[in-house]
Amino acid sequence: MAWVMVLSLKVIRTPLLAHITKIEGNQSGAFGVGTYNVDTVKGDNSYSVGNKNQVSANNTFVVGNNVKTSLDNAVVLGNNSTAESSDVVSTPSYTYNKVAP
Repeated sequence: MAWVMVLSLKVIRTPLLAHITKIEGNQSGAFGVGTYNVDTVKGDNSYSVGNKNQVSANNTFVVGNNVKTSLDNAVVLGNNSTAESSDVVSTPSYTYNKVAP
């Protein structure tokens, strides 16, 4: 924390490095405040929207705050969420053929 003197002679504390967002993944990004010296997005082709998220997975998208995931190919929604392989929900796969009338 840094101390800042304001002209009104009030002293306020402000986090000097709270705005740091660390991106290590290729073609990845983040919107929000990160945690100092902690990767926000480490996986490739992944994005984080929210504050203090940690995404170490590839092809993963996170929307929320304080989310941690290492699950590849995932979409994680909600504050304080986690996503692991045991959380995967399977859906049936269908193939549709276009048939001309």
